[in-house]
Amino acid sequence: MVKIVGDKIGIGNLRSPLRKKSYACPIFLKIVTVSLFFSLLSLFLYIATFTTPRSFVFEQMVYIAIILFGISLFAAGSIVGPIERLKEGFSKLSKGEDVYIEVKSGDELEDLADSFNKMVHELKIQRERIKKSEEKYRVLVEDINDWVFEIDENLIITYSSSRSKEMIGKDPEEILGKPLLNFVDLDDFTVKERLGNLKTAEQIRFDVSLKGHEEKIMEIGGRPFFDEKGEIKGFRCVARDITLRKKAEEEAAYLVSILEHSIDAIVSLDLDTKIVSWNKGAELMFGYKAEEMIGKPLSILIPLERHAECAENFRRVVHEGYVRDIEATRISKSGKIVIVDQTVTGIHDSKGELIGYVAIMRDITERKRSQRDLKMAYAELERKTRELVESQRELEYLANIVENSSDAIYSITMDGKIVSWNKTAEKLFRWRKEEIIGKKVEILIPEELKEEVKSIQERIEREENIAYETRRVDRFGRVIDVEVTAIPVFDHEGRLMRISFISRDISARMKVEKELIRRISRFNVEKGKVYLVEGSVELCDEVMNDLVKCGFSGFIFTRRHEDEIGSDAVIYYLSERNGSNLVSPDLNDLKEKILKLPGWNNAVLVDLDYLIIKNGFSKVLEFVHDLKDVFYLFRKGIVILNVDLGIISEKEARLLKRECEPLKTKTVDLPFEIYELARYIYVENRMGNKPSIKKVMDRFKIARNTAKKRINYLVSRGLLRIEKDGRIKLLELTDNGKDYFVSQKIESYS
Repeated sequence: MVKIVGDKIGIGNLRSPLRKKSYACPIFLKIVTVSLFFSLLSLFLYIATFTTPRSFVFEQMVYIAIILFGISLFAAGSIVGPIERLKEGFSKLSKGEDVYIEVKSGDELEDLADSFNKMVHELKIQRERIKKSEEKYRVLVEDINDWVFEIDENLIITYSSSRSKEMIGKDPEEILGKPLLNFVDLDDFTVKERLGNLKTAEQIRFDVSLKGHEEKIMEIGGRPFFDEKGEIKGFRCVARDITLRKKAEEEAAYLVSILEHSIDAIVSLDLDTKIVSWNKGAELMFGYKAEEMIGKPLSILIPLERHAECAENFRRVVHEGYVRDIEATRISKSGKIVIVDQTVTGIHDSKGELIGYVAIMRDITERKRSQRDLKMAYAELERKTRELVESQRELEYLANIVENSSDAIYSITMDGKIVSWNKTAEKLFRWRKEEIIGKKVEILIPEELKEEVKSIQERIEREENIAYETRRVDRFGRVIDVEVTAIPVFDHEGRLMRISFISRDISARMKVEKELIRRISRFNVEKGKVYLVEGSVELCDEVMNDLVKCGFSGFIFTRRHEDEIGSDAVIYYLSERNGSNLVSPDLNDLKEKILKLPGWNNAVLVDLDYLIIKNGFSKVLEFVHDLKDVFYLFRKGIVILNVDLGIISEKEARLLKRECEPLKTKTVDLPFEIYELARYIYVENRMGNKPSIKKVMDRFKIARNTAKKRINYLVSRGLLRIEKDGRIKLLELTDNGKDYFVSQKIESYS
């Protein structure tokens, strides 16, 4: 018995199809029993008709038909009926209708009906759950702030939540069936291209602006859904208003950009003052990369002696909220000291709790240095102002001194024009200031010394000051011996602008010196001249010793060994090697060395033999000529040249003698050692001194008896007298003794 009940489903009536049951008459047994019954029935019919002999074809067909009819009737009632009911139940179930199939066959079909009813029941429960879930999600979709919608593959809106009104200003009914691109400003081609490339259910996102509401920005995210062939049928999307977020992101990006590109060091710290963030300005200022500093304490940058001060500043931040305009010292990675202007501010959370600090540091090292330099410059300016005032007074004082100096002071331009002239210059040269200004300086220089100015200019460019003795002429042609100091005057750019000359009249002194040399020297020599000795080193040493005794500074340039030189002069050896007392045989180096000898009372002895061999006679002759000019112009002293005439030709000897003066000696009738003693006493007496016998002994390193014998000889000749000062005996030449040095006969040395 089978029947279908519309929606009368009782869960208690359902039997589980999973448990095994035992049936009193299963389908198999029923089919076998029915088949056996009809077979027996046919058999009985066959036996009943067998008594009449005839053909059995017709009867056989009847028997088979009876069997088939019986079985069919059984199948129609017991099997086909329930199966049709199940088919009808599946049809209703597919339409969503509730169905219940009741089968009371007591066999497997009844169990199948129970399984079907169980399935229907489970489906109903699932539908109810789905319905409740759909309702819940529908409420959720409607209640959330985001706009939920669906679009098909052509971007046509197929579903929209009610939030469309708030999001785009349209009710769902107004936008269903319309393209999404009617409402958002988005490139159609770009969207379709991106959507067309989707092969999986990956999520996509777009940031779009609303048409007519460019200031409003939405973020649309969604996933595609597919049909049974795997083709995209559309997209389920959620749109969210991100206008405020975008503005916040832009502001945050702007602030981050400011933070990263700020030249100031901006460092955030936690409550333990460990570094949390480190911007580019901090990297540039201190040399540390962010990865080197994140997590490190700020104290890395702080000198040890400033730690207490830094801790106090953080305590002030805790109590006051910030500390600003702190001038602090920091240490960079390279160890360089950086002075910063620092502001420290506390960071608080939404509850107002302090959660960290921000330190903003500006490098003021250069500013502090500039301030210090400015203060120093201001102080220097003040000092220079005071000095300027003092200098002005001093200049007035110096100008007064220059104007009234006992020396003649004047200056010339680089083209030789006189531009200043003091009172003493007027007296010395007999030219009044207004008469001489603008004239060439050559007007003061004797004809034979016209090259002096050019030589002075060349030398003064290499030296600061030049002092020398020379001659000048006054307005009336009178020759004046002067001691001159030439001083360079430079402009503010360091260029030589003019030369100042300080000239002192030494005519009287030169006369006395010349007379003294003439009297006490054993040789007739004169300053500013060059003399030639022909191959006699003994005579050269004798002349040099004599000049040293007359007050000259002696210098010998030779190849001879020190033991072979009998002189107290300073010795320079001619050599191509380098050394403190070695001079190169190069004639330019040698000339520069001689010309730079200090003072102008110099006695210079030069052995020419080695120089001629190294440089040739012609260059040596030029060298001698240059020495002659300089010593003549600047009265540097006396030059003695020694040469072996055997190494040069007669013509070269004549040329050399033409450049030099002949050396003449004086003949005396006193023994040499007694003459030397008398000359020493003469020089001392000229200086106002009367030497004692003890001083004579020390000067000549002789015994008392030897000194007495020489003194007694001079006394016996009437040239010396002895005076007593207590127990000390003093020596003084008589008038005859003084005249002896004036009346000596001069002979040429050959």
